[in-house]
Amino acid sequence: RNQYTHKIKIIRDTYYDKIWRSIQKELSDKRSQANKIIIVKGMPGCGKSTLIKRLGFDIYTKQDLPVIYLKNTGILFENRYINNIITFLWEKYTDLQEHPGLGEEVKFTIIIDNLRNHTEQIISLFRHLKSQGKPCLFIVAERSRDWENIKDEFSIRSDDIIEFTIPDRLSENEIDRIIRYLYDIKYIEEPGEHWKNIINQIYERSFFITIYSIVRHSRKPLEKIISDQYIKLPPNLQKMYLYISVVDQFDGDINVELLIRTLKKLYAEFEEELVIAESDGVFFRHELPSEYMVLKTHHKIIARKTIEFFAPDPEQQKEMLIDIISNISSSSDYETNLGMYLIIDCFGPSVRDEIFSLQQKE
Repeated sequence: RNQYTHKIKIIRDTYYDKIWRSIQKELSDKRSQANKIIIVKGMPGCGKSTLIKRLGFDIYTKQDLPVIYLKNTGILFENRYINNIITFLWEKYTDLQEHPGLGEEVKFTIIIDNLRNHTEQIISLFRHLKSQGKPCLFIVAERSRDWENIKDEFSIRSDDIIEFTIPDRLSENEIDRIIRYLYDIKYIEEPGEHWKNIINQIYERSFFITIYSIVRHSRKPLEKIISDQYIKLPPNLQKMYLYISVVDQFDGDINVELLIRTLKKLYAEFEEELVIAESDGVFFRHELPSEYMVLKTHHKIIARKTIEFFAPDPEQQKEMLIDIISNISSSSDYETNLGMYLIIDCFGPSVRDEIFSLQQKE
């Protein structure tokens, strides 16, 4: 046992049931024509980054294969530089084999966190290594919504892409596993039904809320932080935050221009307020590959809780959503698609009635 395996334990079912099996299969095919990109996607805070790091460790220790982990530093990496590293390691790996030439059958794994910051580089590097005859498996992580936004522009054949979704909702096996793990590392005093009830009822079986609330127990409860974060904002920023949250709770992203029109603000005034909110870490801007700048909270659960606490009346939520939809520009494909998404996801016949009644939907 070493420090890494002792500190990082994967409790997600998807890892054992699907991802690891798929990786073993892909690594067994040493042909460069069989190179693949595995996309590990999910909500923020569901454990994607930890999972892909553990995948790299398991590939290196259990499969005895080389792994290159490219940190998400925002620094561009050169294809030739990565190719030279692979060639160098390939030669070293061959020298260590009992039988000369065995190294030619080695398949490398390249792990990259945060796909959207390196989209063009990943595409270019994938094609470059394939053209050079270098067997390689890519494993990259990204938020589900961000992957859907860039998927159509990700110009790699669909046959070369394998997608796995890490759900935020914990299964019964995962709840048992996480309780046992937290007990083993002394974060909780004893396992049992008490913690199962807390995770099921108070933490809503959410991986994000569970980890945040138990592991960061020295901090204020998450609901208290969410409430305090909103209350300390001036009224104009509270209104802005509610409009961002009412969209974000449905996993939608409202763009800056649409929000400015909805709030009927001048751009300079809006920008000044936004800088204040960003400096406080309340929400943040994110640029999509389509060059639209969108505004998001830090997690869909935070958005949902903010609406639950400060705009619980479905009629008020409905008015905010209608206000947003009525300000959509028909000349913007992004805003039009967002409007259709909100209409279907908020007012469609399949939407659960506890948010909007049938009469409100009509």
